Amino acid sequence: MTTRNGLDRPDFTGFYNHSMILGPASSIALLTCLYYFYESGNKIKKIFLIILICLCAMSAITAGSRAALVGLLIGLLFFLL
Repeated sequence: MTTRNGLDRPDFTGFYNHSMILGPASSIALLTCLYYFYESGNKIKKIFLIILICLCAMSAITAGSRAALVGLLIGLLFFLL
């Protein structure tokens, strides 16, 4: 059986084929949501952004990319300082 993505996997692989793409993408999304959280004045929007930040953090951790986690921590330090 051949697959469409060419990787010995089933046809559905999620949003990204590899964790080395998912980790940095979720890290960038987390930093973007954090920026919008600090800029937002609406309480409902802040709650929604907190949920998104938690989901992005979980996605970055479960992607298993150590380099993406280090990049996320450096980005958070740069953003907060």
